[in-house]
This record gives sequence, structure tokens and C-alpha cells, in this order.
Amino acid sequence: MSYAVGLTVFGPAVSLIAESLGASEAAVGALYIWLSAGFLCATAFCWKLSAGGRLKPFAVAGSLGLAGGLYLVSTASSYPMAAAGMALFGIGGAFTEIAGNAAIVDLHPDRRTTALNFYHLMFGVAALAGPRLSGLLIAEGSGWRTAYLMAAIAALLPLPLLAGLPFPAAVPGRPEATGSAPRRLWRNPFVITVAAGIFFYVGAEISTSNWAALYLSRERGLEPLTGAEAVSNFWLSLTVGRAGIVYLATRFSPVRLLLGMSLLSLLCSLAFVLLPEGAETAVVLQGFCLSGVFATFFAIAVNRYPEASAEVSAILTAGAGLGILLLSPAIGYANEWAGGFRGIFLIPLYTAAMLVCAFRLHCEGAAGRAS
Repeated sequence: MSYAVGLTVFGPAVSLIAESLGASEAAVGALYIWLSAGFLCATAFCWKLSAGGRLKPFAVAGSLGLAGGLYLVSTASSYPMAAAGMALFGIGGAFTEIAGNAAIVDLHPDRRTTALNFYHLMFGVAALAGPRLSGLLIAEGSGWRTAYLMAAIAALLPLPLLAGLPFPAAVPGRPEATGSAPRRLWRNPFVITVAAGIFFYVGAEISTSNWAALYLSRERGLEPLTGAEAVSNFWLSLTVGRAGIVYLATRFSPVRLLLGMSLLSLLCSLAFVLLPEGAETAVVLQGFCLSGVFATFFAIAVNRYPEASAEVSAILTAGAGLGILLLSPAIGYANEWAGGFRGIFLIPLYTAAMLVCAFRLHCEGAAGRAS
């Protein structure tokens, strides 16, 4: 949950962070490149995650990395210091995501789609606070640094719980039980398709979170706090949508559910950038449509390869990290290159590519009994 708060305080603060660090808005958007660099480096440890009791140390290290990274950003006096903080935050986020997802799919092998959507529902609950916290503190004059400091403190709160929480041990006879999971899945077309879908999903989700508030304020004439509230409501709709997906996952096969969400996401993202009125409403509806995409992609891959859940978790987490690395900063650079806010048109492109990946899985016959 603290990972979600740390990710989402960023959007309403982009212009103020740029001013504080003496950098362009595109360069500040590129801080997510450093976050992703740390995130991707952390996935190199994926083979250790399912060996005995090693999940817990990674989860604890994840919380410490999140807190340390956010604190560095909150005190950054230069762009390199902020970049280092974002990299450390990314390492903590990867450890948290891989350990958490691997634990959930191992604990609930018969209900992976439902369990993962419920797990990510908690992410959405926390993400609600980020944009509203950041926008409120900025509006009241406390500044963006206070928002990051408060997020750092929040990241430390789960540590006592993690220390006492039992994590699943490796299943005897599984590749991960030896700490040397096979690397064949890195080249598996099915898993790569799922990872590509998550890559584009994260691009759409994080780009909406990071750029929608500024776009609504600058291009649509809304007050900055109104834009921040729209992003907060985007995360609210993601959260409410995940609660609904927990139910729908018991009624529809994972791939059919994924196809429906991807198609609706594309329609909402087109409405966001093309319709002359109601862009803030489209942002909220986009949250509903994206709500179950990540967890459903994830469940589809683990259902196909349950014997290698930690490796699958790491590959898909790497796909998410690449999405953060490349797709959200691309909007800032496209804005500078094309002028105005034309980079925002990349968001419908991301959702269209996500739909293509979902359709590819459907064609491969990945649909199975809903769990």
C-alpha cells in the first residue's frame, strides 16, 4: 500500500518539482526512468524469492527501500539526488511486488484471479491517498516535499506486521525450492505476450496518473486541485472496479474478462483525449476499465505455469518496470518534441496495444475456468 502512495503523489507535483530542481517537466517525468532502473535491477534476484523463508526478507527490504527512496526525494536539493531516491524507491517497489504476488498465487492456487484482484484492491485503496495528499498539501502551501516525507513515514508502518507475518515456504520438488528456477520462460512466447500486455497496461495507468492532472489544468482549463481530484478519483474507480472484478472473476473466464476490460479501456482513453467536454469523467471511467487488468494478466500466466510462480512473477514485474521506464516519460518528451500536450495521445496507443495482447492470448486458447 505504501508503494501505491509513493507512486501517486507524483502527478500533481510535476511542475513544482521541476521548479525546485531547476529541471524541465520532461526531465522530471524522466525520474520514472530511474525508478524503473532500480525496479528492473531488483528483478535479478527473482530466483531466490521462493526458496524457503526468503520471501519475508525481500518483503521487509522492500518497505525499507520504499521509505529510504521517498525520504531522499523529499530532501533532494538536486536532480541527481532525486534520481537516486527514485531508483531506491524502485528497488523497494520491485521487492514488494514480486514477493507479494508470489506469496498470493502460492497461498491461493485455486483462486488466483480472485485473490490477486483482491490483493491489488488494497493497492488501489492506498493509491487514493496519493494525488489527494499531494494536491491538498500543494494547495495549502506545504509543498510537494511534505507529501513525499509523509509517504516515506507511511512506508515504514508495515514493518512490524511483515516481521510477524508467516510467508509460504517453497513447495518441495519445485524448481524455486532450490533457488535455481529455470530461465526458459524468459523466451516463452506466451509469457512474453502477457508481459507485453502488462507493459502497456502500466504505461496507460501510470501515464494517466502522472499526466492527467497537468493536462486537465493546462489544456482543459480546470483548476489544479480539480485536476488532482480527477486523478484521485481515477484511483478510486480503480479500487471500486477491483472490488467488482473480485466478483466477476467467479463468473467469467480470465481471458474473456481481460478482453472486455481492454476494449473498454481503449474507448475511455480515446474519449479522454478526443471529446471536447467530460475529459475528467473519462479519466474516472478509465480507472474502472483498467481495474482488473494487471491481476488478470498475472493470473493467466501463473495458471499456465504454476510450477514457476516466482519466475513468472519476476518476468511480469520486469514488464511492469519497463512500462514505467519508457512509456510515462515518453509523454513528456513527445510534448516537448511536438509542442503543446500532444504526447497525451500516446495513452490510447498504449491501451490499443494492451487489447492486442489480450486478443493474442484469446487466440492461443488461454481462457480457462474462472477462479
